[in-house]
Amino acid sequence: MSRDPMAGKYQREAKHEFAMASLVLKDAPGELSWSSYDYEAFRFVSRDVTLIFYPHATSGTGNVSIRVRQQASKKPGRALRLMSLLYIGAGHNTTFSWKHMDLNAVGKVADIGRIEYGWADREARNA
Repeated sequence: MSRDPMAGKYQREAKHEFAMASLVLKDAPGELSWSSYDYEAFRFVSRDVTLIFYPHATSGTGNVSIRVRQQASKKPGRALRLMSLLYIGAGHNTTFSWKHMDLNAVGKVADIGRIEYGWADREARNA
């Protein structure tokens, strides 16, 4: 794999996404930090969950969004719940989506928690 020319430089391009993730994950035990690794914008690391946030470009339009994936988490169920909360907080868009995403499961998390889609997006924009 070729070296990422943006490694360690995503702070400007992914500033809003980082702010949204900070709001969503503020009560979760762990640390959200910028990444210096190739093809990673930032990551969330706790004792049992690691979430990687990475840039993803769509092939048809070339639009870039920040996707999320869990990496070797000891509790993948908790990782999926956090990923669902991130997607809900961002609203109905491609930010914080992931491969093989189950929108019905995400919807259940939103319904059970009575969480409004896009709340973190609005708060980050107004901060």
